[in-house]
Amino acid sequence: MCGIVGLLIKDPAKRGLLGEWMLPMMVKMGDRGPDSAGLAVFTEPVGVELLKFSLYATGKFDWNPLATGLIAELDPAASLLANG
Repeated sequence: MCGIVGLLIKDPAKRGLLGEWMLPMMVKMGDRGPDSAGLAVFTEPVGVELLKFSLYATGKFDWNPLATGLIAELDPAASLLANG
């Protein structure tokens, strides 16, 4: 059986709680069947000259090697913001 969940956070002060609120919904959806799950996060748009990636990792994850690799491959002007 499939299912869909959604979360719309209109209060900018509460956007930092997205992971805390979304994770239990995604875990619960795992009980609904073997289908895959996905997550889309929408924030303020970036300029056309920029690329923006929103990534999520469970547990402790060292983002520094990923940032170093992206900067080396893409552009020295790349930056990383860890939010959470």
